[in-house]
Amino acid sequence: MRLARLHPAILALCVVLGGLATGKTAHAAGWVSPTGHSDPENKWTSEANSYDGSTSTYASDTSNRIGYGAWINFTLATPILSDRVRVNADFGYGVVNKVDIDVKRDGQWVDVWEGAVADAQYTEKTFTAGTVSEIRFRFN
Repeated sequence: MRLARLHPAILALCVVLGGLATGKTAHAAGWVSPTGHSDPENKWTSEANSYDGSTSTYASDTSNRIGYGAWINFTLATPILSDRVRVNADFGYGVVNKVDIDVKRDGQWVDVWEGAVADAQYTEKTFTAGTVSEIRFRFN
């Protein structure tokens, strides 16, 4: 999955969650892609491209404002037990100086990462394990 922020450069992101193999989840260990999304401010385009499994397609953030752009929320068909998320995002280009990644763990939004990520490479971030039902992301 890739996301992009429309500015002088196009930026992109892929997001997947790491599933833990335990008796508490029906998912096997490994990476689980989102199955849906919401765009609360209606500022993203081509949202489904961001979780289609391809790093060559992307969604675009059209917020076009100083500071943080709009959130894009990713949903899972079934919540999973997870302790990590990985993103593949275009980063930098004089347009983006950090990203914000949260997960909805055990019914509460939890900040996973706010800062730099590798440009056009997977960056993995860990968090305290719990049942995750959503991920949200935004560029700054």
